[in-house]
Amino acid sequence: MQKSEKVILKFALIGTLVAFGMASISYILGAINESKSESASMQVPVEVNDTQPMSMSDAPVFVIDAAQSEVRFSLGELLGGEPVTVVGVTDAVSGTISLSTDAPQDAQVGEIAVSARGLATDNDFRNRAIHSVILNTSAYEYIRFVPTSISGLPDAVSLGETVEFEITGTLIIKDISHEVTFSAEVTPISDTQLDGHAETMIAYVDYDILIPSAPRVAEVDDEILLEIDFVALLAE
Repeated sequence: MQKSEKVILKFALIGTLVAFGMASISYILGAINESKSESASMQVPVEVNDTQPMSMSDAPVFVIDAAQSEVRFSLGELLGGEPVTVVGVTDAVSGTISLSTDAPQDAQVGEIAVSARGLATDNDFRNRAIHSVILNTSAYEYIRFVPTSISGLPDAVSLGETVEFEITGTLIIKDISHEVTFSAEVTPISDTQLDGHAETMIAYVDYDILIPSAPRVAEVDDEILLEIDFVALLAE
């Protein structure tokens, strides 16, 4: 082989290796970006389609303080022939409330988001079932409630006075949406704090939630009680 041919062959081999290396880098970067995209999609709450959330008013805005709040579910079952109530709790909740004591009828409630990954009962086996089989929290982290209307508010309210009303909106669990109505009450403790409670009953089969069979469990109620006790503080 002539010297010139060797040089040409050498450059051809180098070019091939460079091209292969660039293609490999491109493939790896693409895989990394795709992985990041999938990870981000798992952490961002699902979008709610065909739902018009309430727009916040000009009244003072209060933010739910997770450290002083709690979200619960309660479900009855027969365990070893004895009726028991299973309770799961978490403080991983966020949301806002806009309320003026001079015009409470104009109150607005922002989206309420709960991280299902924080839910825990008094039984580790049950907790693992909730996070894996029942709610699949690795794929569906957030349970969300998007309020669309409020009814039953008075024309005025004083500090320390409890107001009862109803909040209707869309409840989203595992990407499945249904309209529900919460019975609620709020007490303006001061100009900077609201205390409240809200609850509703849902049929878990509406959200494709299946309760797996377990030893000694004979019956499980068809409906779940959802509750929130919250403290909301004036936004800074």
